[in-house]
Amino acid sequence: AALAALRSQPKGIPEAVARRMALCLVLRDRPACLELAAALERDPWRDLFLEAGLAKQDERGFRLSWWDRTALLVCLDRTGTRPLYIVGRRLEWTPEDRMPKYVAQGMARGARRAPFGLPSLRAAAEAGEDVLVVEGPVDAVGAEAVGLHGIATIGRPGAAGYADTHGAIVQAMEPVLDSLRACRLVRVVPDNDGAHEKDEVGRTMAARLVAWLRDRGCRAEVATMAALGFPDCKDLGEVAERRLSGGTPAGPTESVEGAERAPAMAEPAASGAPADG
Repeated sequence: AALAALRSQPKGIPEAVARRMALCLVLRDRPACLELAAALERDPWRDLFLEAGLAKQDERGFRLSWWDRTALLVCLDRTGTRPLYIVGRRLEWTPEDRMPKYVAQGMARGARRAPFGLPSLRAAAEAGEDVLVVEGPVDAVGAEAVGLHGIATIGRPGAAGYADTHGAIVQAMEPVLDSLRACRLVRVVPDNDGAHEKDEVGRTMAARLVAWLRDRGCRAEVATMAALGFPDCKDLGEVAERRLSGGTPAGPTESVEGAERAPAMAEPAASGAPADG
């Protein structure tokens, strides 16, 4: 009954790509969200939904963390067979919205969130090809839809510095370092936000993550959307949407020469100390 309220994948993403990258379901509207919550409340395992952060129980009753039109993206393990967690992407979100674009599943008992798109990372590592590190799951799915490999950090790609051990993003990246080292190049891609100040913040955070990756033996570069060959697109999700709707944004850059390098001061020295002292 709950699945009857859902349709197969977000608009614009080919079903084959959606199934390869994640189990993608879309809640059509708020009534569909309420219908799914009612079905889960009757489920014999309802307490596990609460413990895993998939549902909430409060004065308003048993309910989900998602509302309105929402794409539910189930992050899969590297084999593409085992679900790890769920991210809700609100499809009616606008920059003026006071609520967040993504609603992440809570992590119980100290669990850590893995990057989204692990099947794509595995493919890139096994083929010795590039992998893009992007901000959101829809961007990672979009990268796959246009023939690239991508993983998402579910937040602005970045790190506090090359020696960061406490940040949520670097903790999520640590378990997949072997796969990242096997890739030809890890290209950290900040969103093309348009506003100069936001762009600078994104590129600075990306440079710090590049330094963190290099310090751990990965070949890594910062690559803007322009360097990838998509100067007029905000992110890879927009690239996929325009391509699949008949638009023709420029193709991806084949050579790594267009990638923007992290600032020298973000590079770790051979001794492990920061290059700028």
